[in-house]
Amino acid sequence: MKRAQLIVFLIFVLGAANPLLAQTPTPSPASSPSLTAEALLNHAIELTGQLDQRLLTTVYWCLGILVTVFVVLIGYNWFTSFRTQKREVAALRQEIQADLDVLKKETAEHIQKMARDSTNDIRSSLKAYVQSQLASLKSSIGHLQALTLANERDEWRAKGVPLNALRKHMDYLRQVKQTGYEWQFQRGLDTLQQILKDFNSGSVKPDAEEIAACTKFLTEIEKENPVIVASIKSLLSEIRK
Repeated sequence: MKRAQLIVFLIFVLGAANPLLAQTPTPSPASSPSLTAEALLNHAIELTGQLDQRLLTTVYWCLGILVTVFVVLIGYNWFTSFRTQKREVAALRQEIQADLDVLKKETAEHIQKMARDSTNDIRSSLKAYVQSQLASLKSSIGHLQALTLANERDEWRAKGVPLNALRKHMDYLRQVKQTGYEWQFQRGLDTLQQILKDFNSGSVKPDAEEIAACTKFLTEIEKENPVIVASIKSLLSEIRK
């Protein structure tokens, strides 16, 4: 509709200029008005085509600008989104790293605690084992020493030297008291009675210092063995006479 109005306007303008164009001399006056109108129409059509071309060019330029703006907006949006995503990824990475550091620290502390507990348990077990082995070794050594003293005592008794037998037997009693069994100690007290009885038939008797040491030992064990200790002290009293 606008195009038709524009064409009519151009025809009107050209028609208004027709008197000026009519003054131009032509070879055939009868045919001049007809040629002039046709030229004007062609000129109007040409102007309309040019106008259409300019309108299309303008539209193309507008479309190009819109596409460019659209592309720029898309690129800016992608760039800002990428920047935001990059910051979020960096923040997430820092958070994960912090969690890993905490987990690593807690794991190391837990392992160290387990190691300390295991070390303490191993140390306690090893200490108890060593102590038990030392006690067993000490007991074995004590039994060996007691057995050696008992053999030496028996040898002196067999040789008829009750004084040396008494000395070895007192060492035997002290050793058995520390590391031996109760039955060994009780048997040792019975053997002490027999050794003291050997002095009654012999001429050599223990001196006062040896009798005092024997009496002191008997006093220490008198509470646990009152009957036999009383009998042994009675024998010592007879030896002093």
